[in-house]
Amino acid sequence: MSKSIFRVLELYGTDGAIIAQVPEDNERAAGFVRPKVVRNGKIRLGGVDSFWLLSGLKREPKLISSKEETPSPSFTSGSTAATLMGRLKSGIEVEHSIRPGGYFGNAKLESVSVSSAIRLTVAYCPEDKDYERLVRDLRQGKLSVPIGSMVDALEISPNCFMTSGFCRLPIGHYALAPDTRVGTVPTRSVTGKLDMIAVSHGIMVFVSPPKWSLPASTDLRSDEEILYSAEKWLARIESALSAANRRAPCPDLVETLRTYVASSISEKEREDIDAVLRVLSDRKSLIELLPQIFERDAGWRTRLQEFAQSEYDRVQAEVRDRLSQETSLFEKLRKEVQDAEERIATLAHREVLLRNETDRHEARLKEKIADAARAVAITALETTQQLRDELTQVRAELEQIDRTSSVEASGHTSNTALAAEPTSDLAELSIASETDRLRVISELASSTGLRLTDLLAVICHSVDDVPVLVGNGAAGIAADIALAIGGEAGAVVFCDPTQVSFSDLLQNETAGLGKAIDIAKANPNVLVPVALCNITNGPCEYWLPHIVEMRRIGRLPSNLALIASAGIDGLRVSVPRSTLRYVFPLKASRLTASPTIIYAGAWPTLSANAARSREMIEPLAGKVEGTAELTHFAHMLAKAPVGTGLDLCALADALLTEREWIAAWRDGAEHELLQHFINLGG
Repeated sequence: MSKSIFRVLELYGTDGAIIAQVPEDNERAAGFVRPKVVRNGKIRLGGVDSFWLLSGLKREPKLISSKEETPSPSFTSGSTAATLMGRLKSGIEVEHSIRPGGYFGNAKLESVSVSSAIRLTVAYCPEDKDYERLVRDLRQGKLSVPIGSMVDALEISPNCFMTSGFCRLPIGHYALAPDTRVGTVPTRSVTGKLDMIAVSHGIMVFVSPPKWSLPASTDLRSDEEILYSAEKWLARIESALSAANRRAPCPDLVETLRTYVASSISEKEREDIDAVLRVLSDRKSLIELLPQIFERDAGWRTRLQEFAQSEYDRVQAEVRDRLSQETSLFEKLRKEVQDAEERIATLAHREVLLRNETDRHEARLKEKIADAARAVAITALETTQQLRDELTQVRAELEQIDRTSSVEASGHTSNTALAAEPTSDLAELSIASETDRLRVISELASSTGLRLTDLLAVICHSVDDVPVLVGNGAAGIAADIALAIGGEAGAVVFCDPTQVSFSDLLQNETAGLGKAIDIAKANPNVLVPVALCNITNGPCEYWLPHIVEMRRIGRLPSNLALIASAGIDGLRVSVPRSTLRYVFPLKASRLTASPTIIYAGAWPTLSANAARSREMIEPLAGKVEGTAELTHFAHMLAKAPVGTGLDLCALADALLTEREWIAAWRDGAEHELLQHFINLGG
């Protein structure tokens, strides 16, 4: 449905209005404007010079004459109608109100009906963009707007409108409202695109309802008025300061203000400077014009030509001398290039000879290597056969020993069987398959709430130092990890203030630390985990370094995996910084009980050979500086269980958090978990 903008020219009869379409620029140039009569109470109530967005325009079946309407005033003559039509076509505004005789005389007016009518917002903007004159006339109550109806907004600066704070006087002029202060006038701006058209003489009609911004306070006073007001206030301040302390000299605040104004520049004053620059740019330098003036003298021209000829001869002689020198130098360089080309050809010939000789040597070396490989293979086969024979002999001897042992075991008494029962725990443990280990890791990550990378970091650190889980329920998480990896072979030790030394921990038979150490010694190829729960509940500084160092030097099994936890509340004992170097804290929290992970078998020891350590350097590239640190973290990363399907770069990032902890206990840096180890008041 097409929509058009119309302007109310007159009120027609008792329920109608004469409207005319507001032309576009091309239509204005063509002079195409046709007044129409519409019967619409909403448009009639809008009054003369109101603007409407009409849609659904439909022509009525007949033309309406003014004689058919009562008590409408009579129309005068056709010349008046022609005059109005000409003013409409030229874009000049139409006088309003119901006048005797009307505009159109006895002319037939087209009657239309509309389906919808939306009144549009009208604003006034000075055609010459002289906003200062508009503000001055508005303050003086002399602002004249060439429209009969009340405008909705006044543009006092670019995209700055007054939508309130002004009124229309009985004489038709606009002035500030009585309750509006000139220094704090509420103004708004249109957000987005200014969708409006210019009607005539500064009247702007918004095609769509404008999106006004929030009201802002604007000062309508000129710069001179503001400076004058500031001078008055500064004079009063000087008087107040002089009265308060007459002995102390009072600064001349007014003179300071005037000095600042004199040393700065406004936009208008800048226009004067630009004008001066334009004038100066048109002037030419006298020094630049002197050669042109001298050229007019015949004697000067003759002397100048003679000087130019002498300079030309001098420069020509210099160029010839230089050319002869360059020619001789070029000949010398050409001879050197020829010599160099001959030497290059000789070297190329020698290179071909050396390459052929190298190929012959390489062929002979390959033959010798093949002969050596065949000899090594024959020797290896012979050695393998010899080992097989020896292995067959050992198996036969073992079978003989087993038969002898079975006979002796049948004769033992019940007491001997009971005495041998404790050593049954030291039997060889079955190794869990890779599939079972992957399942256990996945279930542990889900049960404990730890990320998979953090869980693997705990396992990797457990054989080098002591990873410590910090948080609510951390003790249960540590115990679950130990039992899921070690089963009955694992130990769970709950620390308390009564356990001061390593001997105290070994005497706790329920914890099973001594038994775990024996199993680890008997099975050096598997991990035997030990959970040290709540290490800050007692003085761990007496036994924690003891365990780690004894494991490092070989007095305790190296496959003994230590996993600890620390609480965050209750009565705790601070850990000295010398002991913090043995721990690697990680945040862990579990507030609800979780099912125990089913033990699937023992885990093989975490070993890192040289080849795998070299492979782990790539995920650490660009993240670690220094050879020692790179070697340490590559060795740590190489211990990660093979086949976990984990991105090694993500696991490397988890392991590298150890650097933040080292900086905390060694250099005094900030760390969120440090508060759970030192200054606990215990």
